Amino acid sequence: MFFILFMKTLFLIRHAEAAAKQNGLLDYQRPLTTEGVESVTELAAYINNASVRFDHIITSHAVRAFQTAQVIEGKTDFPENKIVIEKTIYTAGVDSYLDLIFEQPDEMSNLAIIGHNPHITGLANYLMKEELFFLTPSAMVALRFHADQWTDICLAEKELFLVWPTL
Repeated sequence: MFFILFMKTLFLIRHAEAAAKQNGLLDYQRPLTTEGVESVTELAAYINNASVRFDHIITSHAVRAFQTAQVIEGKTDFPENKIVIEKTIYTAGVDSYLDLIFEQPDEMSNLAIIGHNPHITGLANYLMKEELFFLTPSAMVALRFHADQWTDICLAEKELFLVWPTL
């Protein structure tokens, strides 16, 4: 009897650099800076060069995270208007991120999540079971899991697949 082991790849992306807090502008309303747009454009080029294709992009509702997702969408082969906004990411801890991941359909193999520090970094380190990362603005870490189901990723054998910018 043979069975095929599928892989799950999780791309954890911190939003690009956002404008400083200004009077009258709530934190979640802060847009990307010009430098932020440039750096996420470089990330998108890296994604293209690595031949990465996301099945799904889930982002926080914060303007800076959504704009990061839009730049990636526009500069890669990700289909237009397929970004999913998940408000809970804005304040999500590791457990909330895991709940969101576990809810994803198992037919999907490549999931990108665009979120905020400290928790997006915390999730990467939790899944790798050591303190390897601090995700700076526009940084991405991709973890590949030897698992058929998203609910199995915490216990699955894993490997560091991609890191941008490089460590």
